Amino acid sequence: MGMVNEKIKIGKKEISTRIVMPPIATYQSTDDGMVTEKMLDYYGERAANRHTGMVITEHSYIDIGGK
Repeated sequence: MGMVNEKIKIGKKEISTRIVMPPIATYQSTDDGMVTEKMLDYYGERAANRHTGMVITEHSYIDIGGK
């Protein structure tokens, strides 16, 4: 896999691999935009994968205007 498995530095943070999971709208937040246990479990499973260097989470909001 060559470069994919190499570490990369972003600012002061070192990422273990160059594989990044992009944000995916799973619509697992509540109707008012709050994070749920189901959402935390979903991203926790992906973050536990040693091949994924970074996980970018989906949207959540504290005000409907931020949706």
